[in-house]
Amino acid sequence: MAEDPSEEIIEKYVKKVLLIQEAQNNDVVKQEDIDSLRKELQLDDRELAIIENEFTGHYERGMGFMRHGNWKSATDEYEQAIALKPFHESSITMMAAANQELFYDTGKAEYKEKAIAISRRCLRLNSQNQHAYKIITELEKGGRKAKVINKAQKRFSKGSLTRNLLFVAVLLAVMIFFGGVVSVGKIAVFFIIFLVICGLILTA
Repeated sequence: MAEDPSEEIIEKYVKKVLLIQEAQNNDVVKQEDIDSLRKELQLDDRELAIIENEFTGHYERGMGFMRHGNWKSATDEYEQAIALKPFHESSITMMAAANQELFYDTGKAEYKEKAIAISRRCLRLNSQNQHAYKIITELEKGGRKAKVINKAQKRFSKGSLTRNLLFVAVLLAVMIFFGGVVSVGKIAVFFIIFLVICGLILTA
């Protein structure tokens, strides 16, 4: 089966973009670099349209995944979009934002580092990119650290609550079995207080 000519055009184009980045020894490729590349490859209007449509598809899917909180799929789409248009500021900014959210969701340092590095790339393209400044500042100063901490606390609280309930059940069973250690009234009061505390933890 013959290879799709569109895929061949895109593959050849992306390889050339990567060569430009390697030659410049950085990840900042400007619009004029891509314009020169297109002339070098002698791309006609049909081929340029294929590349543009491919980029648009990845970018719009990335935006769609961002709207629904699917950060990992968003980063995959933006990565493909940036491979086609490495100068596209919005794609790079959104890629940084998606990695920031991945860090908040998972607590993995690799996503924090990626978000900061990609944001700095944005600033090398445009030093006025306020979103990039915000992402870097929030991550470096821990502006939304509470989000990560709260998630950890919820997991811990749920686990602790289960263990505590089990402990109280065993304790009550022992008390009742041996009898006479504590009056039934005191056990009932203790149990009611514990249930109230559990309710407060669950609704916090």
